[in-house]
Amino acid sequence: MTLQANVNRLWLLLCHFRRAYELDEDLFDANLEEETLAHYDRNKFLPLKIGQVLVRRYKILGKLGYGSQGTIWLCFDKKTKTYLVLKVIVALPWNLNGWSYELTSREVVADARCRNAASYHADSRGIEHIRLVEMSFLIDSRLSPGLSHLCIFHRPALIDVSTLQRRMKDKRFDAKALRMILKSVLMALDFLHRKAKIVHCDVKADNILCNALNDTIYGAIAEKLRKQHVVTKIDRKDQRRIYKSTTFEDFLHEVSFDNVLLGDFGEAEMGVGVGDQKGWTSMCNDQYRPPEIHLEMTWGSSLDIWAVGVLTWRLSQNQLLFGGSDDRRSLTTEDFLSRMHTILGPPPLNFLERSPNARRFWNEKAEWIGKTWDPPLTWSWDDRESSFDGQEKRAFIRFLKAMLRWRPEDRRTAEELLADPWLNASFECHTEKACYVGRRLSDALPSA
Repeated sequence: MTLQANVNRLWLLLCHFRRAYELDEDLFDANLEEETLAHYDRNKFLPLKIGQVLVRRYKILGKLGYGSQGTIWLCFDKKTKTYLVLKVIVALPWNLNGWSYELTSREVVADARCRNAASYHADSRGIEHIRLVEMSFLIDSRLSPGLSHLCIFHRPALIDVSTLQRRMKDKRFDAKALRMILKSVLMALDFLHRKAKIVHCDVKADNILCNALNDTIYGAIAEKLRKQHVVTKIDRKDQRRIYKSTTFEDFLHEVSFDNVLLGDFGEAEMGVGVGDQKGWTSMCNDQYRPPEIHLEMTWGSSLDIWAVGVLTWRLSQNQLLFGGSDDRRSLTTEDFLSRMHTILGPPPLNFLERSPNARRFWNEKAEWIGKTWDPPLTWSWDDRESSFDGQEKRAFIRFLKAMLRWRPEDRRTAEELLADPWLNASFECHTEKACYVGRRLSDALPSA
């Protein structure tokens, strides 16, 4: 065999090993992660590489997730020697109504309002449960001239509550964990509503984050990312790398409920405080949308309180109270209103008079005339609630009903809910369900 033939064989062998290390061959022609999005535009996503250093300071360690708005990465701040989460927004116009996109990003504006409110008010309790922006800047897009990528940095969080719930054995949180999560969320909302004048508009389990017991865990995570094989696809068109997101499954035993954070202000409305009203708009995740939005009425900060009520039922019962799915828009407005009517009872007439569409669903006596569930839905709070017993069950149902009321002004505020007897009571855990707060969370997780 000639020397050239040996060289060629060696080259092919090296290419094979390089390719096997960098990507799964069966994924080479298949769409991966953000490529699977319905409206994916490759020119709008900033191509990043693991090991790359942004602005000579932030080293990319691994990919944590993706979505229609961009990608999320774990990075290391070489200046402060700390770990941060980077959210890279898809390329957007540098100027929007005369302002840079950074100044019109709700995430950044909400952060500024929170910080200003904290400096203005002597009592800023609640801001510690809000996921603030640590740093943000713009990077010009090379693939979309005239557009820029907004880069937003946050302190890292180990897992969101929605993902954590799916990992748990019985898919529900025990009473102690539930109280700790809800107290953190309500403290955050109390600060947002009364001090910062912000309505979050997207309170759901996916946007509630749990930290680790100790921040040093992120060093261990970074070391794991450095050693593990990362599934990678190389785009044929421009050789960009598309990485499969990593998870923190091996570190879930380090989850803490001591400082739960409310994050993602991408849907937030500014300048709306307790008692303020805004004109109707279509907002909120379908499953958490209150009746005033379904019926095209004005709305206010109690929109978030309704969402906490729906969230409470989901975390404690592993059910969406008004039906549907977290993942798809499967129900109509009529479907949701029909279920609300059955669960909450008929709405007050003076509430229906506020809506231009109420007569489609109710008559002049507030009797339901829309379509009904097949088979018909029957409801009893006592029968449906399955996590608590006796006095605690009754207190828990009263807590829920204080948030899930037809008229927004009848719902208790976040400040009032923080004083609720159930939220502050100390009941004994069920004997058949271990309370894992104060012990290892692994007690509530499936065995490996």
